[in-house]
Amino acid sequence: MTEVDLPKLGDVVVSKNGRFRSELFVVLGLEDGYAWVANGKQRKVVNPKKKKIKHLEMGSGHSDHIREKIEKGEKVTNNEVRITLRAVETNNE
Repeated sequence: MTEVDLPKLGDVVVSKNGRFRSELFVVLGLEDGYAWVANGKQRKVVNPKKKKIKHLEMGSGHSDHIREKIEKGEKVTNNEVRITLRAVETNNE
């Protein structure tokens, strides 16, 4: 994958495979070909899903607010994740 295809902290992505196929998630962490993602409902911020990056579709949206909080080491809440995902869903309709 090229650097353009790689997700960044705060990106909104779509799961392409697995139980949560076609669902939106926010990237909360990155590690060796994997992304830690949460949606604030089934996958909470305290227990994010570890997904292979190749199983994620990029380009759905981005949250600078969440990225900045993660980079500062501040706690991201489930409500912030849900609000971000709701905004992306609204913009895509």
